[in-house]
Amino acid sequence: NYDSHTPRLMPPLKPHSECLTNYVYSTFEKDVVKYDLYQSAIKKALLDIVTYSGLQPLSILVAGAGRGPLIDRTIRVLKQLKLLDNVSIIALEKNKQACLYLQKRNFDFWNSRVKIIKEDMRQWKDETVKVDLCISELLGSFGCNELSPECLYVVEKYHSKPNTIFIPQSYTSYAAPIASPLLHQKLTNIENGKESLWVMHNVPFCILSSKINEIWTFEHPILKGTQEAPIFFRNSVTEFKVKYRGEIHGLIGFFTARLYDDIELSTLPD
Repeated sequence: NYDSHTPRLMPPLKPHSECLTNYVYSTFEKDVVKYDLYQSAIKKALLDIVTYSGLQPLSILVAGAGRGPLIDRTIRVLKQLKLLDNVSIIALEKNKQACLYLQKRNFDFWNSRVKIIKEDMRQWKDETVKVDLCISELLGSFGCNELSPECLYVVEKYHSKPNTIFIPQSYTSYAAPIASPLLHQKLTNIENGKESLWVMHNVPFCILSSKINEIWTFEHPILKGTQEAPIFFRNSVTEFKVKYRGEIHGLIGFFTARLYDDIELSTLPD
């Protein structure tokens, strides 16, 4: 427990290498706005899939299912569209504790309709499984910084069809220089603190540039045309016009994500 109003610096989560705790999952699940947007995107994507594929059996993968909030929203949409009996749902999750939670929810709420696979998505290579829709929430505070592109590439390579839809379809990272004396003060006492990424909570800052610059974008599917391998490395040169006088203490990052079509979520302050 902690005072939610106290300024804090936290290292970014590393869900690809460390198992998240129930406390972290429960915090994620309180973001109702995000899941409402996901639900709208899932509904729009399924309507398009049915339009071009008909009512043939469909397969939906929730990659990195956690404790199942996206599965709840997916099943809600399938019931609305009267597609539940025509769709197989796969929950892919490597966290043992989360898988136990999924198993209980599957029995208690999902009528055991969900196939739960306990596997790291980067290692899951059962090429007999091809999905029509892949839904994930692998984004970090800077968009791509929790290895979403690398993880989803493996899913695409082994488990997608030519017309598989990914939610999100793309995400873009942004940056801007900031002045934050409190940030500078806190990092001064941390070894290599100024060379690391941090998540700020209630740490006051001022953006010094006239705008927040777009840095790079990842899209899904990643492989297009004759491209044989994706390029995950990104190198960006950008120019900031500093609007206000001040000492620059660091760069702040944001992201936008296009979930599907015109449905977007964003952390940009504007």
